[in-house]
Amino acid sequence: MADIAWLMFLALAAWGSGDMLLHRLQVAPARMRGAIALMVGLALLSYLCLAMGALGMLRPWLLRALVVGVAAWGLARAWVRVRPAGSCSLSGRPDLPTAALAALLIASISLSLFAALDPPTPLDLTHYHLRAPLLWLERGRVAWPFQDLPYHYPQGMEALFALGLAVGSTCMPQLLHFLTALATLWGVVSFARERWGRDVALLAGLFYWSVPEVHYLATIPFVDLAWTGAEVLAVLAFVDGLDMLDRQRRLRQWALVGILVGWAAAIKYAALWTALFLGLGIIWASLAAAASRREGWRLAVRAAAIYAASAFALASFWYIKNWLRFGNPVYPFLWGGRGLAPADAQTWMAFLHRFGPARSVWRFLRLPWDVLMTQRIPSMRPGLFPYPVALAPMLLVFRRWERATTVFVAFFLAYLTAWYWTGTLQLRFILAPITLACLLAAQGGGEVLRRKGLLAPSASALLFLALALGLAIQWQALAPHILPHAVPEISRPELMPRW
Repeated sequence: MADIAWLMFLALAAWGSGDMLLHRLQVAPARMRGAIALMVGLALLSYLCLAMGALGMLRPWLLRALVVGVAAWGLARAWVRVRPAGSCSLSGRPDLPTAALAALLIASISLSLFAALDPPTPLDLTHYHLRAPLLWLERGRVAWPFQDLPYHYPQGMEALFALGLAVGSTCMPQLLHFLTALATLWGVVSFARERWGRDVALLAGLFYWSVPEVHYLATIPFVDLAWTGAEVLAVLAFVDGLDMLDRQRRLRQWALVGILVGWAAAIKYAALWTALFLGLGIIWASLAAAASRREGWRLAVRAAAIYAASAFALASFWYIKNWLRFGNPVYPFLWGGRGLAPADAQTWMAFLHRFGPARSVWRFLRLPWDVLMTQRIPSMRPGLFPYPVALAPMLLVFRRWERATTVFVAFFLAYLTAWYWTGTLQLRFILAPITLACLLAAQGGGEVLRRKGLLAPSASALLFLALALGLAIQWQALAPHILPHAVPEISRPELMPRW
């Protein structure tokens, strides 16, 4: 229970810090304010811990006092804003399907939280996501061993993990990872609630949390739900910005998109693709909104500069550090760097390339089938395919095409292309487009639930069967943690890797 209490303190501190920043920047998104404030606040806490580490002040007692003080301030701020703008309120008397959706969502989240409270396995403790913050706390300051390549990736979440480890137990990093998934869920539900109604919002939340990879990652100390969640919130904020007619308000919205993208890039190099896609989208939106080409380019340059400056402010530290130390801002990729032995570089790249098969145009065209049905991607664990995405085509039958839909589909296709040809073909690296596909599936599913006639009961039964499947997969993963006596000895948690 102590870890849950510290998680609440950290959530309050993050939300209060993020909400203050949004207020100071005069960025007041009509939707998702709470979710965005929480995600941005986690970024601020990460850099606060990093700054204290640079000063040699990573002392547990000092960090605990700081977290409690900021959490108390955040609670006072939340008291003033009892229901902040962008709340995902689902008020109103629910009907039976809505109540069933809400119960499934609560059960699914509870299972993930229960699993996240299980201490990390020895394998988790040896992974660099935890080794780095544990090393920092041992030395009382930040340190980057020269010889270990992963230590020089962007480590925004690792800095946040150090804060969690200082105030709680070894479960705190995975609980913080779980918290970033909750922030993403909050944003998705808020966005869908304002645009398409309560049923679609609940379906969108359930589809997101029913992706087995989301549940799996929410229970381990990795970073992928954080950076992909920031990407999702950035895309949703971009869609909201397209609906804004006031130019100054739209420019502030582009600054918010840049902040979210910058936080994603401070966690993972792969987020640079999203930074590029959304930057091009902002330029396109500025040109389309202008009355003349000259005015459009002037607005586009200004919007792109504001967006780039905001993203740079959040992400630049990690890239400047690598540029100064190795001569390569994305070390060790692209062209290696100073001090990197060619043999070490070849070994590391060979390790990364083992995650994917040989690329070809034909394999790229059949990629959706391979991901959803055959699971021929070697890096995919059995049973972790994102089956809610398979329901997205219902949108074409039951829902009219909207501008948000166009953005989601374009981002999905662009991201999938970049991931296939340049990435390591790991499913967790495409959780951002998968989440947007869940929103598309929820649009179609919401229309199914509202329809009458012969097709409606069958389609509704299919939806609930798919959601129940996700819950069953989560229970199967969690059973050894709850009932160790009911499974074979080889399956006990202490004798097997998580999952």
